[in-house]
Amino acid sequence: MRLFTYLLFFCLLTHSSFSQHWKQKLDSVLTIIEKDELFHGQILIAEHGNIVFHKSYGTLPGQDVPITTSTSLAVKSITKAFTAAAILKLEQEGKLVLSDTVKKYFPEWPYEGITIKQLLAMTSGLPSFIEKAVNVVDTTKFLNNAAIVKLVSENIFPVEAPGAHYNYQNSNYIVLAALVEKVSGMPYEAYATKAIFEPLDLKHTYFEDLTQISDTINGDTFFAPSGDGNLYSTAEDLYRFEQAFYSNTLLSEENRKATFSKTLLKDGSLSNYGLAWWVVDDAAPKEYYIVGDGPNKRASIQRYPENHSTLIYIHNFSGSYWKGVYWVVRNIWFGNDFTMPTKKEELTPYAIDTKLYTHYVGSYLTKSFGLLHISVENGTLYLRPDPIPGKEALIPSSATTFYFKDQSVQWEFFLDEEGNVKGFGLKGKPESMGEKQ
Repeated sequence: MRLFTYLLFFCLLTHSSFSQHWKQKLDSVLTIIEKDELFHGQILIAEHGNIVFHKSYGTLPGQDVPITTSTSLAVKSITKAFTAAAILKLEQEGKLVLSDTVKKYFPEWPYEGITIKQLLAMTSGLPSFIEKAVNVVDTTKFLNNAAIVKLVSENIFPVEAPGAHYNYQNSNYIVLAALVEKVSGMPYEAYATKAIFEPLDLKHTYFEDLTQISDTINGDTFFAPSGDGNLYSTAEDLYRFEQAFYSNTLLSEENRKATFSKTLLKDGSLSNYGLAWWVVDDAAPKEYYIVGDGPNKRASIQRYPENHSTLIYIHNFSGSYWKGVYWVVRNIWFGNDFTMPTKKEELTPYAIDTKLYTHYVGSYLTKSFGLLHISVENGTLYLRPDPIPGKEALIPSSATTFYFKDQSVQWEFFLDEEGNVKGFGLKGKPESMGEKQ
């Protein structure tokens, strides 16, 4: 940090015992964090149903364009809360029942006993579809939700017992979005706009069409679903959405209660995951939240129903610092002591022979991260998880190891005894390795 930021921070600390309002203090601290390139995004805090803090910081990645409170940013898996709401709206319209099986709507569906509610609660037993699809389709062509359901219906693979336990998989919400389309007779995006965006006046919320990004990613993706992680929004629009759960504006009282209830599993235990939301109701304060994660991105809606308060944050290009920034915000808001986040120490780039990159380019199927695409452009190696549109530059730390700028995680290309690339994964952890496809 520059000298003046140290001085400002010192003044904040020494005057914290005086009557300075927490909102002024939070804005000043976040301004420091912004100058240190640790936060690019939006923060919104509401108390007793009223917005009391709503600010934006930083710039759009690779651009000298300030983020404003009306700048739409990627919120990743927060998309799932909208998909769940769309399904519940369709139930209220009498077009489906949560206890219905998927097979009722997709007769070709070969997996018996999986219900709509189990998809919502991540207890369906479905694995990641991408691991199956990559081996049986032309991965240079796009698959939308309906095409993915058709693919995994025609190429049967083992599933776990429905309702037995919680297992977070995007597969569940890909099927749910396909159900929205089948039952409503409309494209998923159109139904969500009609049933959710327009009634709640969400002017800065939209779905990114993953099929329109092929030029920037060399056409090497094939999953292009909607409904599991392709939403762009603002903190204010997310707040409007979250506030709708306090009234009948969006959902009935019964469906609002179901959304924020733990899920009963077959053995009688409870999962802390409701219908797209995490449920923390066994400690004070009671909290419901949903998180979205992506490459250097992070977003969350956290609602505290007992005092009708809300915290929403969106990191656009600073997701690796989300935790430090989050605790600064939360502690200042709650009047607690806080620790300033610090920039991660950058490694010294290794002087690599870029001719090696031709051996690394390709797709790697990992258990933990799904399908990872490695590409080279203008002498730089890039990593992109399928089907996420963004890509991150890989900076060499040796001939076979790489890291992301401002992040502590490191990656490794694993070689066989003959020096050929056999896989890619976390540095020093061959068990995380995904084989080259």
